[in-house]
Formats: sequence, structure tokens, C-alpha cells
Amino acid sequence: DSVYEPIVLKKWNKVWFHGTDNFSALMPLEAYNYKMIPGIDFYKFIFEAINKNSKIQFLQADILEIIPEKQPVVITSKGNFEASEYIFDSVFRPKYDEPKNNNLMQHFLGWVIETEKPFFNVDEPTLFDFRIEQKDEFRFVYVLPISSQKALIEFTIFSDNLIEKEEYNYYL
Repeated sequence: DSVYEPIVLKKWNKVWFHGTDNFSALMPLEAYNYKMIPGIDFYKFIFEAINKNSKIQFLQADILEIIPEKQPVVITSKGNFEASEYIFDSVFRPKYDEPKNNNLMQHFLGWVIETEKPFFNVDEPTLFDFRIEQKDEFRFVYVLPISSQKALIEFTIFSDNLIEKEEYNYYL
């Protein structure tokens, strides 16, 4: 279990994988679980923890410069902030115009749907369903059943370009 266990909505110990050439398998995750945490619950949980610690300040601003010398300083669009010892910068800044980086965006659209009658197997989510047209990209659908009548269904793409909302809806 993890620190996030109180906000886990559902968890599964096996998942469906549907590939090409009629390959489908319900795969056990062995010692692992796939866990579903609603985004809003995650943010509430994290901000509650941040607010309990007076040494942590949350700020949304553009970082203009980081000066790591003797007295480390972060210069932002909302002011300058000094660190007592060091600055931890976890932001990955690749040069997107260099083909060697092969940077792809993950973009998706999902719906939580409810059916009138039981339809979903609550214990068997579909994590990857590649049985859709790929269009020279990496595309899949997943279905996370919350109950026998409710599930999150999401169409996901890894690509270097976004598509129109109508195309996302087409696959849902």
C-alpha cells in the first residue's frame, strides 16, 4: 500500500490487453495493483498535505531564471525567492526542435458513463486496447469499471500533433 491508499477509488490485480492480430489476454499483475485515483481527489490530498507544512509555499508563476550560486535564487514572474541551501529543479526542458529527442505529447479524452443494466466486469479493466486505427501514431482505448454499471472510458494518443475534438469522440 502507499500513502495515497485513502484516495484510491478502485484497484485491480489483472488487466485486459488487446493487441493486433487477434491477440487478447487477461494479464495478472502478480504482486502489483493498478489503482485509480480521481484527479480532483489527488489534488485535494496533495494541497492538504502542503498546507499542513509551514515550510512549503505553493506558487504558480513563470520561472524566468534560476541562479544556483552561493545564495540560490529563483526569479519568477511573481517575485524572487531565495533558498536557504539549494534549489531542486525537476523540470525537464528538452529542445523540441531537435528530431533526436523524439518528443511526443500524450493527449486524450474520456467519459464516465453509466448504463441502465449491469454491463461491466468490475474486476477486469481494459488497460490497453489497440484494436483501433493507429493512423501512424500510438493510439489505444482503456476502460476502468467503477461498478457493473459505471466506467471511465478514455481514448488516448501519443503523437506529435493534436487532433480535433470530433475525432476523439469518434473513438469513444
